Amino acid sequence: MDSKSACCFFRGAHLNLNHCRRANLQLSQDITSLGIDFCSVNDPYVWENKVTEFSSSFRKYFYSSSPLAGFIISNTDFLVLPVLISRKLVALKISFGKNEWLLVSIYCPPSHNFEEDLDNLIPVLIQNQDVKTLILGDFNAKSPKWGPTQSDKRGDRLMDLINQFDLTVVNDNNSLPSFEGHAGRSWIDLLLIKNFGINGISDRKIDDRTMFSDHQIMDFFLSPNSTERSFRTTKWFLNKIDFFKFKMYLSKFLDKCTEQSIDFEKVLNIYKTV
Repeated sequence: MDSKSACCFFRGAHLNLNHCRRANLQLSQDITSLGIDFCSVNDPYVWENKVTEFSSSFRKYFYSSSPLAGFIISNTDFLVLPVLISRKLVALKISFGKNEWLLVSIYCPPSHNFEEDLDNLIPVLIQNQDVKTLILGDFNAKSPKWGPTQSDKRGDRLMDLINQFDLTVVNDNNSLPSFEGHAGRSWIDLLLIKNFGINGISDRKIDDRTMFSDHQIMDFFLSPNSTERSFRTTKWFLNKIDFFKFKMYLSKFLDKCTEQSIDFEKVLNIYKTV
C-alpha cells in the first residue's frame, strides 16, 4: 500500500469470514483495491493453523492455533506493537506520527461463555485506560442500541461493560444487518470507541457487497486529527452489586491479570481513583 504520510484519514474494516476460503480471498482483494489500511477479522479460513489467502505484503496478527480473531495491517507506515494475541482476542497498539491507538479484535461465539470472553477484554481496557481505543468484533449480542431488535442477556451484559468503561457505540441501529443467514438476520458486529470523540469516525456502514460470508463487511474511516476527547471515570454502582458474584469475578479478574503480566500495583491505583 502507498504511504499515507500526508493523509487526513485511514480506512478501517471488520468482517466475520465464517471460516470460508473464498471470503478470505475476497477480503484480500478488497483490502488492496479499496485501500483498507487495517481490518479486524473474525473466524477466518485456516489451513494447517495458518490464516491463508492474504497477500504476503500484509502484516497478519493471529494466534498460532485455530485463531478466531485478529488483524490484517496493510499500511506500511503503521508502527505495530502487539499487546495481546490470544485465540479470540487480539489487541495491538498502532502508532503513526504523534498518534497512537489501541485496536482490539474480539470474537464471542454464541456457544462460548460470554462472561469469560468479556473477562479477557477487561484487563486490556484497564491496562490502556488513557489510549484512544477501537474495539471491533462479533459479540453475538442484541440490543436496540445497535440494531432494531430487543435486548438479550448478552446485550444487557455488554451494555453494562460499555457503561462501566465509558465506551461509545458507533453502530447505527438503522443500518443494514451485519449477519444474514438461514437463522435470520442480526446486528451483532460492533465498533466501540473510547478516549476520542465520535467525530473521529466517519462514513461507518455495513456494506452489502459480495463477501462470500454470511456476515457483511463493516467499513469506516478513522481520522488521526480528532481532537474531541470523550472520557469519564470508570463507573461502578454499589447498590447493584451482588457481593458474592463480585468476589468470584474479582478473583477471576486477578487471575487474568496474572496471566497477562499486568502490574497489580497499577491495577490497585486504578481502583483507588474509581
